[in-house]
Amino acid sequence: MIPPRFITSWPFPCSSLASFGSSWKLLAMAAALCDGGGARLPLSLRLLSGLIKTANALIRRSDYTIRRWLGSIEEIRFPALSIPIYGVSTRDIAAPSLGDSCWARLFIPDDAAKNTSSSASLPVVIYYHGGGFAVLRPDFLLYDIFCRRLAKIARCIVVSVNYPLAPEHRYPAVHDSCFHFLKWLRSKEARDALPASADLSRCFLSGDSAGGNIAHFVVCRAAIAEEQALLDPLRVRGSILIQPFFGSQERSPSEIVLRNGPIISLEMTDWYWRAYLPDGEDRDHPICNVFGPRSMDITALPLPPSLVLVGEYDLLKDAQMSYAQGMAAAGKKVKVLLYKRGVHVFHIFYRLKSSRQCLSDIAQFIHETLA
Repeated sequence: MIPPRFITSWPFPCSSLASFGSSWKLLAMAAALCDGGGARLPLSLRLLSGLIKTANALIRRSDYTIRRWLGSIEEIRFPALSIPIYGVSTRDIAAPSLGDSCWARLFIPDDAAKNTSSSASLPVVIYYHGGGFAVLRPDFLLYDIFCRRLAKIARCIVVSVNYPLAPEHRYPAVHDSCFHFLKWLRSKEARDALPASADLSRCFLSGDSAGGNIAHFVVCRAAIAEEQALLDPLRVRGSILIQPFFGSQERSPSEIVLRNGPIISLEMTDWYWRAYLPDGEDRDHPICNVFGPRSMDITALPLPPSLVLVGEYDLLKDAQMSYAQGMAAAGKKVKVLLYKRGVHVFHIFYRLKSSRQCLSDIAQFIHETLA
C-alpha cells in the first residue's frame, strides 16, 4: 500500500528545493493541483498542459535544432541525495568508457542501501526517460520523483539512464547508446557502482514516450545477445512501456481527434521525429513504425513479457494499441492497460489518481513476472 503522506504531499522537504527559486514552485503547485477528479480534465491540468507546450515551443527551432541554453533553464533539475527521502536514496554513476553523456541515477530503497550483501537481492528496473529523443534528463525533477516512487512501491533498484540527445545525435545514436549502457552494467566498473543487492539476473527495461520506444528496441537487441550468452549474468525478464512513442506516415484517428490535445500536439510529435530520424526518412522508418512495411520480423525473437500502459487522452494511443496488437500477432506475451482520462506522461504527475494506479500496476507486473 502506498503511504498516504507519500501521495498527498510534495515529496521533498522545502529546504531541499530552496535553491531552485520560483520556477519549481510553479510546476510543483500545478502538479500538486492535478487531482484528476471529475468527468473533464481539471483546470489545473489544462493550465499545466499550456505551460508545457509553451515551454516546449520556445526551445524548438524551425530548422529542427534545440535552444539548449534555454532548455537547461526550463528543465528543473534535482540533485542526487545520499540521505533517504521517503525511504529512497539516490546517487549518480558515470560510465566513462561510453562517453560523457552516458551516466545514470540510481534509486535505492533505504534498506537495500544499508545491506552490504546480496542475500536480500532486489530486481533492477532500467529506465529510459522521455522527451522526444531530444530533451530532458534523469535528474529532471518529475522523473526523480517518479523513479523514487517506483523504487519504493515496487521494491526495486531503479537505474535511470542518461543518453545523448537529438538532433545533435540522430538515429541510431540514442538506441545504440542505451544498448551499450545495458551491456556496460555487466562490467566491474558498473558492479562496483551498483549496490550489492542489485540482482542483474532480474532486470526489467522500462521507459515513457521516447523512452518506451527505446526500451522496446533495447529489449529486442538484448534477446539476440542473450541467445548468444553475451549479456551473462544480466537477464531481461520483462519490459514496461509507458505510453511509448511510435507512429507511421498514415494518421491515426487519435492523432486527428487529439491533434492539439493535452501536454503534446501533433505538430510537436512530428517535429521530434524529424529531428531524430536520418535525413530523408519519414515516419514509416522501422524505429517509428515498428510493425510497418520496413520493420524487422520479431516473430522468432524470444522476447520477455511486456506491459504497455496507454492513456485515453494521449494522441499516441492508437499507435500504442497497434504496437500491442503487433506484439500479440507475433506470438509475444503482452498486457495492455488503458487509463481513463490519462494524458501523455500522466505517470509523472504524482497527484493524479492514474499516476498512483500506474505505479501499483507496474509493481504488480514485476512481482507476478518474477513469481
